[in-house]
Amino acid sequence: MKVLMVTPFPIDSQTIEGGVQAVAYYLSQGLTNTKEIDLHVLIPLNGPGYFKYKEKKENSGFDFDDRIKIHLYRNKRFQTLTNYFLDKKFLIQKIKSINPDIVHAQGSGRNSIVAALSGYPSVTTLHGVFKKEEVFYRNIHEKLSLKLRSLHEKKIFKKIKNLIIINKYVAEEIDAKHNANLFYINNPIKNDFFKIQREPIRQRLLFPNGIRERKDLVTLLKAMKILRKKFPSFSLHITGMNEGKEYFDKIVQLVNQYDLSNNIEILGTISEDRLFEEYRDAEILVMSSLEETSPMAIEQAMACGLPVVSTRAGGVPYMIEHKKTGLLVDIGDAGGIANMIELLFHNETLKNEIIKNTKLKAMKEYHIDSIIKETINTYKTILEQN
Repeated sequence: MKVLMVTPFPIDSQTIEGGVQAVAYYLSQGLTNTKEIDLHVLIPLNGPGYFKYKEKKENSGFDFDDRIKIHLYRNKRFQTLTNYFLDKKFLIQKIKSINPDIVHAQGSGRNSIVAALSGYPSVTTLHGVFKKEEVFYRNIHEKLSLKLRSLHEKKIFKKIKNLIIINKYVAEEIDAKHNANLFYINNPIKNDFFKIQREPIRQRLLFPNGIRERKDLVTLLKAMKILRKKFPSFSLHITGMNEGKEYFDKIVQLVNQYDLSNNIEILGTISEDRLFEEYRDAEILVMSSLEETSPMAIEQAMACGLPVVSTRAGGVPYMIEHKKTGLLVDIGDAGGIANMIELLFHNETLKNEIIKNTKLKAMKEYHIDSIIKETINTYKTILEQN
């Protein structure tokens, strides 16, 4: 079966930026390990990204499995304004030249549009809903872009025949907008997360979500300010992409204002090997998000037995049962975050119970072997229908 995945994708196996890239990469590894799938990956990229990937491909080459066949496409400019008019034309031409049995789009927007209009059997995995993300951006250009993408998303939902839903929260958000067949499949995580031998450093916290407004580091820093009064030697490592200079500068200013510079280290985007080390060393993973779909960070933490304290953002309550597989607080509740962290610092019995439960849950629901089996069965079902 020739499968074409249209998706964001990492430039190498150690540089994975964001959840969608991680899902696509882990899924591609699992699919190519079967004898059933001939996998092609089409990566639409904006100008600078395109030339960076193109140089990598032509010079040193990608360090992926050779069975993953990489195709690059340079996005045309101003396509959000035109509902991807030129991109639709040229991407569909690219898809026809590859001639897959099925097209699998990761994320809505450009990828799902070309998959649905390609003329081939297709399925889209939804990783979020643009309409839910609009409110978290202040930059006028970003807000306009998301507003337009939200309008395009609403239109394309009527044409998508098959959707992979990664969390019940997504199904609730799109309930009245689509006519698609729904397939419920969790995001896969890399087996290496199950193999991490935890060596937690006392009072070490990990925030692996980058510096982005939607992740609400302002509330997290308020929580750290409260926590420092009782635990002056705690440490917090922040990893992941930085979304914009203005918000980054605001966070750095608050770190200094709250006298947290000796407690907090901002690491930015790190290699996957370094990420494994961060999961190994942390005592608790913390999330303060305003909106989430199905965070990879929570799945990864569960796989290695790293307890999670998170806000009840979006799909998170579908993943975490309070005091059984993690601890939940209300969105924006800095005091609640600090209290739940303190509870886990003091209560070893509760922490160990959460660790045991989360590892069982992760093995049952997020292991890549079962996800790959479900994904291939979904492809087969769609092909049979066509």
